[in-house]
Amino acid sequence: MRKGLQIILGETKLIVPHNNREITFIHPLSKGNCFDVDQQLQAKNLQDPTFGENISLLYSASKKNVEEYSKEILNLIKNESMWCFTGSLYLPKRKEYFSNGVIVQDRPQIQEGIIMDKSELVKKLKNGKKVKGVLFSEDGSVRFVHFGYKTGEQTPQELGRNHYLLALTGSEETREKLVELASKYSGKPYLHSYGRVDSEMSNISCLWTTQYRPKHIVIDGTSYGFGMGRDIIAFGVSRLEV
Repeated sequence: MRKGLQIILGETKLIVPHNNREITFIHPLSKGNCFDVDQQLQAKNLQDPTFGENISLLYSASKKNVEEYSKEILNLIKNESMWCFTGSLYLPKRKEYFSNGVIVQDRPQIQEGIIMDKSELVKKLKNGKKVKGVLFSEDGSVRFVHFGYKTGEQTPQELGRNHYLLALTGSEETREKLVELASKYSGKPYLHSYGRVDSEMSNISCLWTTQYRPKHIVIDGTSYGFGMGRDIIAFGVSRLEV
């Protein structure tokens, strides 16, 4: 399977290998807070991009087989932040298994806030499978990991062993792609996440690279998404491939 982008002109489609299949991003992008972008994409009958899908897009662009679009996409995370519609429901310590950790969900509901219903998510995880410290639901759309993973600055190699990163990317394939992308920068990647919480909180994720040196990738699993004071971008994903 090819590693780079395949371009179909007209309504510009960016076709990307992702988890042993292909998905299609639609160009041009949408911009705003996560509610605005979600509404813009829904109006176009497009899906919100997950964290793992965005990693596959950036990874394919890094192969630079179509220079015009590859350069534009890679420049986006230099000059903008990228919405990744994968939510994290952080849970305080309790006397139950699904606590003291984080439930990760692809495409959570976006309304007046980020809607992640713990009881419904736990139901999906009940018959799940554990992979390298992360519990995956049967369909893979929901994951759970206990606190204890490293946050903050870390080497790409540490990132490759990070349980939360596996939960966030949704597969070992996309986690490996992120490690390779992070390795292209001189600075160590930085992970914004919580190591513990006192009450439940839902957050959306985003991704960018720093403007200052040493440049590095920043992975943020703590964004509320509505009152950040600046617009963030996203390409929609065709519903046909989801």
